[in-house]
Amino acid sequence: MKKLVVATVLSAVAIGTGAGYVASRPEQPINVGVESEACAVPRIKGNISLKTGEKIYHAPGDRFYAVTQVDADAGERMFCTPDEAEAAGWRRSER
Repeated sequence: MKKLVVATVLSAVAIGTGAGYVASRPEQPINVGVESEACAVPRIKGNISLKTGEKIYHAPGDRFYAVTQVDADAGERMFCTPDEAEAAGWRRSER
């Protein structure tokens, strides 16, 4: 059974839903409009380097996670797991 998910965002970041992004203040519950059983709120940020074009993902706790922004128009996206990001051709940030 699929259900509409309401999530609590733990940090002030943009959350990708596949259809767009929702900005939130810390601890503010938001309706991200995701119908899923597997991953309610993707937290892995897939970013494309402006310098090299390399696809790099940032996980919560990584050094640049909080300042990384995801631009869907530039081909960047959110992932549910590191395995999903790596399967799509992205590598983890070295910092």
